[in-house]
Amino acid sequence: MGSKKNASDKNPKSGTPGKTTGRAKQQKVLSEAELQARLLQVLEKQEERGFTCGELSKKCGLDWRRGLAVKLGAKKPEAGSQDVQSFVYDLWRRGLVFSEPPGKGKRSCRFWSMIGARAHFPLAFPSSAAQMSEPNALSVDRLKSAYDKFVPQHLGGFVPIYKVRRELEAFKEEFDTLLRNLNERDEPVLELLGGDPQKFTDDQKNDSFRRGDHLFLRMRWRET
Repeated sequence: MGSKKNASDKNPKSGTPGKTTGRAKQQKVLSEAELQARLLQVLEKQEERGFTCGELSKKCGLDWRRGLAVKLGAKKPEAGSQDVQSFVYDLWRRGLVFSEPPGKGKRSCRFWSMIGARAHFPLAFPSSAAQMSEPNALSVDRLKSAYDKFVPQHLGGFVPIYKVRRELEAFKEEFDTLLRNLNERDEPVLELLGGDPQKFTDDQKNDSFRRGDHLFLRMRWRET
């Protein structure tokens, strides 16, 4: 007599012998660069009104909140408002977004893209338009000239970023954007490097360059 098949050989959901249910498809977790890009895109698309942290969180979407929770080590799969505030505050500190403080009956601050902020709060950017129209507006050539000035003092051309920033007296947002663009090309024009933070003062580190949690203290122009 043949033995009966064990009931456990069947998948209780499908009823198919010998098959087990596969693992649920793993959802993609956004990287820090993608988290930042998503938030900035949302702000730029809605530059007429600005957003609170709660509104930004909803607009950016569930996968954005999940990625933010992973980045911050949150226990919940969806980041809470406090986590969003921390992330947006970091972008504000780096000059990538503009914060409108509470007031006029508003209980919480709103965040704007820099383009939208310049249109709505011109008094907060008194010299921005003037600088953009001047022949000495920040450019690759001006950055290279400022960098070259310090090369003789630094072996191998590893120039501290804070020296170049201070030489140019550039707006933080424009300086950081230019460095980022030159560094993130397929064939980078600029190398951004670390260094020993203990050899730099807090002010010098603040005038260096941050990308997420990474602090870059020196820059070097690549020969083309």
